[in-house]
Amino acid sequence: MPQWARLDSATGKISGVPTNDDVGLSDPIRVFVRDIHGSESNTSFQINVINTNDAPVFKITKLPDANEDSLYLYTIEVEDVDANDLLEYRVTNLPSWLYIKPANGEVAGIPTNDDVGIAKDINVTVFDGTVSVSRVFDIKVINANDAPQVQSVGKSINIYEDSNFTFDINATDEDNDSFTFRATDLPQWARLDSATGKISGVPTNDDVGLSDPIRVFVRDIHGSESNTSFQINVINTNDAPVFKITKLPDANEDSLYLYTIEVEDVDANDLLEYRVTNLPSWLYIKPANGEVAGIPTNDDVGIAKDINVTVFDGTVSVSRVFDIKVINANDAPTIWGKPSKNSIPATIDFKFTPNADDEDTNTTLSFSIANNPAWMRINSTTGVVSGYPEALDAGEYTGIVVSVSDGITSANLEEFNVTVTPITKPLKTGQELSYVTYDDGYYDKGEIRSFTRADDIVTSTSMRLMWQDNADVIVVKKPWLTELNYQAYRHEDTSGDTAATYCTQLRLGGYSNWRVPSVEELMGISDKSKVNNGVDKLENSIDAQFFYTNGDIYWSSTSLKSESSKAWTVKFDYGSNRWNNKSDAYFVRCVRNKE
Repeated sequence: MPQWARLDSATGKISGVPTNDDVGLSDPIRVFVRDIHGSESNTSFQINVINTNDAPVFKITKLPDANEDSLYLYTIEVEDVDANDLLEYRVTNLPSWLYIKPANGEVAGIPTNDDVGIAKDINVTVFDGTVSVSRVFDIKVINANDAPQVQSVGKSINIYEDSNFTFDINATDEDNDSFTFRATDLPQWARLDSATGKISGVPTNDDVGLSDPIRVFVRDIHGSESNTSFQINVINTNDAPVFKITKLPDANEDSLYLYTIEVEDVDANDLLEYRVTNLPSWLYIKPANGEVAGIPTNDDVGIAKDINVTVFDGTVSVSRVFDIKVINANDAPTIWGKPSKNSIPATIDFKFTPNADDEDTNTTLSFSIANNPAWMRINSTTGVVSGYPEALDAGEYTGIVVSVSDGITSANLEEFNVTVTPITKPLKTGQELSYVTYDDGYYDKGEIRSFTRADDIVTSTSMRLMWQDNADVIVVKKPWLTELNYQAYRHEDTSGDTAATYCTQLRLGGYSNWRVPSVEELMGISDKSKVNNGVDKLENSIDAQFFYTNGDIYWSSTSLKSESSKAWTVKFDYGSNRWNNKSDAYFVRCVRNKE
């Protein structure tokens, strides 16, 4: 008997409800009838269940949520026990961002910020060819944070020098989130209001030209941000010349008066013209540079008043009125004598007392010295010239001038020269002989030099320094400062693509705090025993632990005191130090302090 059917044993009635699974001809069924004596007979038959259409059935009660700006892909699950039925999906009130495939009920789409919320009453109907069923769904679109959008301002913005500059960076946020602004590489003269996006400031003549690329970021409260990049072009405007002096120096009777009226014009290319009215007859001015010169006589003693100096830069002119006081001349003092010795060994006291006199009684004389070496000094009261040259002071000093003054005029002793001869002393830098004057003994630290090598780093244990020694030291060349900073007289500004920046960015041996060595440190690794001294082969004058070497020029961080546009270098053919223009490109060997 099929499972869906039952037999009433008393009446012989067969009853039941076949389902879709029972469609078709059953197995043969045999029914037996038995009396109380055990005798029985039977009959056999089959039941043929004829198929009827079953309506489709939704297997879901709700649609999953959708995320803003993300692909929504889902198939509405419907079951139809009639395996051969072809289902068709029909939808009404479907949101505009959503699409359904009629053949399989797959819905897909990408909701935007405008679709955030609940799309209600989406009516889905499934038709199996005979009957249809429907169900109403909602889809919740979950908001995703949208980054605020900043409006592009173009490639560059023009502004005139010395003008008030204001510019608004505009931004929007689809989510109506609050946002803030920040900027990178903003010129020093400009500031950004982080709340409003307004950039403001007043550029000066120093800011003329195109700024570095500026990047302005706008960030919402969730941390999402966008940015725009542009440059500010500061257009030059003419600046009037400015007098740097408030008075002219006094002139001395019968003495050459030579002075340049100092005027500053920040417009470097302006050609200034000097014009003067009411100039005293003994004085002359050069129109091209403002140099005034002349020799006043006794008739000119007193004050020359109301000298009107006008400076014209080709566009505007400025004027200032000056007086010149001509001071009566007295009798100049006299001075004579010369040092008894013009050559002394290093570490020996030097002493010389010139003779001086002044015909004017009750005159106090004072002495001064010029072109003297640092180790030489003068007693301004007695005129005694003295000093104690150290070993490193060996050399020739020429053009030394001793002067005496009575407070009004002065006289100069005939210039003289002094030669300090070097002394021989044992070196403690790893050498046993002194090969040339000013060799390693000049940097004697009083201990034996020693070097070790590991991981492209040579460590000077005596100097407690770690030196870069990889292939870059014979390949990489950098200037001390950029050509722009060199031309702009920013002689200590090592920013940009320079030796200092290269060392700062160097990562070697797990270390990052590298720098350009001083000239003393750089000379400390020179080995002058390797300098060509009659030997056929010329070696690089550097310790053997350094594998990467050449005899070329290397930068130090030490500027030339007398000229800020130059710095000291060391050339490792003879291990000699010299100075070079900071804008030139030379090799770099970085150093760091050993912890």
